[in-house]
Amino acid sequence: MLHHVNNLSKMKFARKDNLIFVSILTVLFILVYSYIFNPKIDLNGDNCDYYMGATSIAQGHGYSNISVVSPDGYPPINTFPIGYPLIMATVRVFTDSILAQKLLNGIFYILSVIFLYFLMVKLSISKVLAFIIGVLIIMNERLLHFSTMMMSEMSFLFTSVSAIFYIYKMQESKKFFLKSVWFYWSLVAIVLNYHIRTQGITLIAAVILFFIIKRDWRKTLGYIIGFGIGCVPYMLRNKIQGLGQSRYLDTIAIANPWRPEEGSLTFGEVIKRFFETLGMLISKATPNSIFPFKDVDYNAPATVEMWAIGIGLIAIIIIGYCKLKDYKWIFIFYSIFTFGIISIFSTPSGNRYITTVLPIFTMGLGLGIYSIIIFLCEKAKITTKFAPYCLILLIIPAIKPIHTLKAVNRQPFPPNYVNFFEIGNQIRKQLPPTTKVASRKPSLLYMYSRTPVCGYPYTKDTKAFLAGLLKSKADYVILDQLGYSSSSLYLLPAIQAYPEVFKLVGHLPNPDTYLFYIDRAKAQEIIDKK
Repeated sequence: MLHHVNNLSKMKFARKDNLIFVSILTVLFILVYSYIFNPKIDLNGDNCDYYMGATSIAQGHGYSNISVVSPDGYPPINTFPIGYPLIMATVRVFTDSILAQKLLNGIFYILSVIFLYFLMVKLSISKVLAFIIGVLIIMNERLLHFSTMMMSEMSFLFTSVSAIFYIYKMQESKKFFLKSVWFYWSLVAIVLNYHIRTQGITLIAAVILFFIIKRDWRKTLGYIIGFGIGCVPYMLRNKIQGLGQSRYLDTIAIANPWRPEEGSLTFGEVIKRFFETLGMLISKATPNSIFPFKDVDYNAPATVEMWAIGIGLIAIIIIGYCKLKDYKWIFIFYSIFTFGIISIFSTPSGNRYITTVLPIFTMGLGLGIYSIIIFLCEKAKITTKFAPYCLILLIIPAIKPIHTLKAVNRQPFPPNYVNFFEIGNQIRKQLPPTTKVASRKPSLLYMYSRTPVCGYPYTKDTKAFLAGLLKSKADYVILDQLGYSSSSLYLLPAIQAYPEVFKLVGHLPNPDTYLFYIDRAKAQEIIDKK
């Protein structure tokens, strides 16, 4: 009886400790998140595409391009995977607020930290060490940067972490997996993870290999079949709509997706680029993301020092993973496959695409550093026990980048974007809602014009350029100074070559931003001439 009472007492204290640590992590997150929060639309454009997709779903049009008006209705799209717009739509049904979508990503961020905390505690990591690692994850400038965007990184992070946590709970329950609710929760998280980002194929691959190593063939087969069933509906939808395969697969052999005239790569060149990107991830992206206090030139060759730091960090991370019992294999495979899949694609990425694995890198790094210190103390026969709280010093390099992030997020839009958005506002006020406008950043323009939008052709052949505009049925085109080479390479030469086609109807100075009306009849005459 006394033994039973003691166990209950220990459980109560354990729950109290967890409550205290999770509460502190949550309060810390709220303070830091509020400090760096960016209420503005991000200028990358992709966040607007996600918002438009979510709006289409929320308004009952399916996953379609609501910026296009046609007699047949809105055309279906698969520009980005459907997962994140689908999640956003659950909020978009109730409000069109951009802030609400940003806060949703903040919630995914802190929930990911909490899930990782409990997973570490379940795997016999001390609560104090798990708490310190949670603090380090919250203080990562790269993660904070993406947590205030309408981008898929935070939802992808949450589904990744929660899937692994649910797998642990399934294993812990000792039930036959098909009778465990945790199996189905993990499967939902894994399938949703893939539908959020194609990169999610790395998670299911890691999980399958994990169960193969454990020789658990039933669960291996269960996850393969379950994942396949979860992917089939969207694949069939795309096939029926004639949308083809993922656009990411199409970029593998492209030399430069922003310069299509540069053509495709040979198989040997794809392999060469793979190893070049992998080297960049190891020597530059990983150190720069974990300790973002030093600027890195991603275009310059990596130095010996960079390689040494990158390889050293990865070695420490792997040592840390090894403290997670059998589950080390999931994290090791997941990290390896993530580096591999990023290295395949052609789009220059810097450290952007490893954002979603930074929390588990940070976890591995924290566990690895602590393990190495304990080992060295034992070898030196130091009897004083090393306190995990000392690892809080690792947040020092993060303080300056967080202050810098706040300063950047508080800055107003640069003048070139102010002009671009103002032309969008004027289009919304002065032109019919069916007016179609071409620009370098159509999705960003849509957020202000709320009219049909499109891009313009990336070709130096001016007649082909005109043909592309006619095909898109654009009524107007914006010549901006947003800093993209496509304006000077493709749009400006066409305007200069055919002044009779492009009629200036709007102009904003400092910097000069122009709105041109497109005389489609004259454009057709030029195209028809031999």
